[in-house]
This record gives sequence, structure tokens and C-alpha cells, in this order.
Amino acid sequence: MSKNSRGTAIIEFVIVMPLFFLMLFGMLYGGIMLHDYNGLNELTRAAARAGAIEQTDDSNKEDEENTESPTKKVARVKKFITDNGNNYLLLYAVDNDAVSVKDDEQINGEDAIQVVVSATRTEDIPLIVVDLMPQTISSSMSMRIEK
Repeated sequence: MSKNSRGTAIIEFVIVMPLFFLMLFGMLYGGIMLHDYNGLNELTRAAARAGAIEQTDDSNKEDEENTESPTKKVARVKKFITDNGNNYLLLYAVDNDAVSVKDDEQINGEDAIQVVVSATRTEDIPLIVVDLMPQTISSSMSMRIEK
């Protein structure tokens, strides 16, 4: 290789490498964001499932209408999200104030529970790509209550 061709290779390297690393880190953080979005969907589904399963008090077996109060159900769903939120997410964290639980929904005429969870980005990584990621992601799930 002559001196001129070595200089050309270095110039091409300097031009191409930043674009290559931008694409590489963009795919990396895009994958992490999709992981967190799918994790939030799974957390919301699992929380709705936890709220949809009717918890009864076995101490009073003679009472047929021995069902859980809506307040306890909402508290149980929020506790599930608080306890398990970090297991599902990497760059985002669930804010307990951003959890909404409604147990007065209807699906095909049957009682249902709706859970809405929002998570905010907690990791600020100094890359241009991260600023393209949304600050808040949310998920909603409705599930029929099993009795």
C-alpha cells in the first residue's frame, strides 16, 4: 500500500465508525426498550391475573357470598406490582402513583378488572440514541374476574 492509500483508509474509517457505533448502540438500546415494553405488558397481565383471581376467606365457610372487598383487591394488585416491578424492567421503573386499578369493568356481561401501569425511564445514559426513547411507557390489561 502506498502512503496515499493508507491515508484514504484512515479517513474512510473515521467517517464510517461513528455511524457504525451509532447504529450499533441504537439497536442495543432499541432492544432494551422493547424488552422493557414487553416486560411492562407482562407485569400488567400478571397483576391483572392476580386481581382477577377471587380471594375468599375460609374462616367463614357457611357464608356463600364470602368474597374479597374491592379495596383489598386493589391493594393486592398494587402490592404485586410493587413487589415484582423490578423483575420485569431494565431502564424503566414503575411509579406507584401511576398504577390505576378499576374493578367495576364489564367483559361480555361479567365482572372484570382493569389494570393500567405506567413506568418512567430511570437510567440517563449520555448517548443521542437514548433521548429518542420515550420517557414514559404504559400498558393496560382487562381480565374477567374468576369466582
